[in-house]
Amino acid sequence: MILLIVAVTGATVGPGVVRWLVEHVGLGDTMHGLDTFWAWIRWPLSVSALIALLAAAYNFLPNVRHGYGLVSFGSIIAVILWLVVTWGFRMFVAAFGAYARTYGALAAVVMLLTWFYLTGIMVILGAEVNAAIAHVHEEMRHGDPVT
Repeated sequence: MILLIVAVTGATVGPGVVRWLVEHVGLGDTMHGLDTFWAWIRWPLSVSALIALLAAAYNFLPNVRHGYGLVSFGSIIAVILWLVVTWGFRMFVAAFGAYARTYGALAAVVMLLTWFYLTGIMVILGAEVNAAIAHVHEEMRHGDPVT
């Protein structure tokens, strides 16, 4: 849950929010460059938290023992592909935004559900990459030919 909170916070809270928060708390003079620091660190922090979150899910959720550790290759692939697919879907929605004007809230729900579907595919694809790597390692350990 902590990794999910860190990932969502990094993706949604911009430098303007940090600047507003620092000024309203009364630390404007002592925390002068915090908004600039947050602007630089928020995306690497979010991506790292997502990779660790998926690696933990891939490690602890199946009822199989394997040694992925803190980061797995499948989680890295899943997050990178998810970022690319999300960017592409954003460009698609921006190019064909007239549907939202025509169909209103229904179009927004369909777009959101499509994005959820694409996100699920990326998560499953990362798990498949991990399973394929584990299969190859198991075959190599026992000396059986990899097919």
